[in-house]
Amino acid sequence: DRFDKQIDDVFLLRCYYVQIELFMALLHKRSPYPYYLDFMKRTGLKKKP
Repeated sequence: DRFDKQIDDVFLLRCYYVQIELFMALLHKRSPYPYYLDFMKRTGLKKKP
């Protein structure tokens, strides 16, 4: 946890922006989803129940 509130707010804004970008990319041919599935397979991570 950081003590500077402005840095925390900017960090969260960047996180939300990345989520929106990834979601929008799913709707286009440059979808990162196949790479995400490959990453999940290589790391052995499981989907949330």
